[in-house]
Amino acid sequence: EAPHPSDLVAVPKDWAQQADRQRDRALYLGAPRAAPPDQTTPAMYITPGLEAQLTGIDPD
Repeated sequence: EAPHPSDLVAVPKDWAQQADRQRDRALYLGAPRAAPPDQTTPAMYITPGLEAQLTGIDPD
């Protein structure tokens, strides 16, 4: 069976120019924002198995 070309080999040589033409359609991400005041973080729930792994003590 013939090998498949990798994604890097399949990238056209003018990929940078193509990307520049699509700049206005790009999605830009910034730093994460703080959670809204009505969003709470649930209390951490540690299962007996996880407790045993973290402490080295069998909870049973």
